[in-house]
Amino acid sequence: MLTTVTDVIAATRYLLQDVNGEIWTDDELRNKINEGQRIYSEKTKCLKTDFDLMTYMESGNYPDNFTEYVFGINDQKQEIIPTSFNRLYDCFGDEFEDITGNTEAIWDDHDNPGAYHIFPVKEQNLTKLVENQWQGEILEIVGSANTYDNWGLINGISGYHINGIWGTTQFVDDYDYIGGIQYIRKSNDDVIEIRDYDILQYYAAAQALLMETERNNKDMAKIMMGLFDNMIGQEIELINIAHGKNSSKGEFF
Repeated sequence: MLTTVTDVIAATRYLLQDVNGEIWTDDELRNKINEGQRIYSEKTKCLKTDFDLMTYMESGNYPDNFTEYVFGINDQKQEIIPTSFNRLYDCFGDEFEDITGNTEAIWDDHDNPGAYHIFPVKEQNLTKLVENQWQGEILEIVGSANTYDNWGLINGISGYHINGIWGTTQFVDDYDYIGGIQYIRKSNDDVIEIRDYDILQYYAAAQALLMETERNNKDMAKIMMGLFDNMIGQEIELINIAHGKNSSKGEFF
């Protein structure tokens, strides 16, 4: 089984009978391999990861590599379902954003692409741990922030001036975990992340054969793409057979 981009390039060259790189460059084939992996991951939804929801996250932004919502579950083992502003408004009226409880739904903010809101909003249980820490007479940096394992975030670090002395006030808040979201992520270029590594050589070879070179061969490219599509179909079938959910319903849905 192929394991690296270099391996896939070599296998693609073998299919193309261009072992010495006389027709296609490594960069051209690498671009096609990355493109094939993106298509494969989008169609099979094989690249999944997750992020946590904390009590301060009544709204937020999806991770940069987010492509599609898969599944969510709250801290009570209840499903978090995708919904919409309009559905929540129809069900609960214009005060739905003031409802509190265990998180059961997530909806996209269409006015701010990439942003989301959760429903209901779980009440925060904040513990102020550090306050009014003075650091020297003059601070060059008065607006930094860090995150810590198992702590939400350092919130509201700001510089201020009292009696001629600059300092910082730090509020470290302990937030509660309220759920997690699983999603399909984008593939990472130049890193082979899929299980069926060898499928990528068929896609790369097909696209290479469609390029304007002396080896242009649309009939052979069609055969290679057929192999690529067939292997994707088999993988999707296996995923559908294995797919399942196990969760309980909540109060609102």
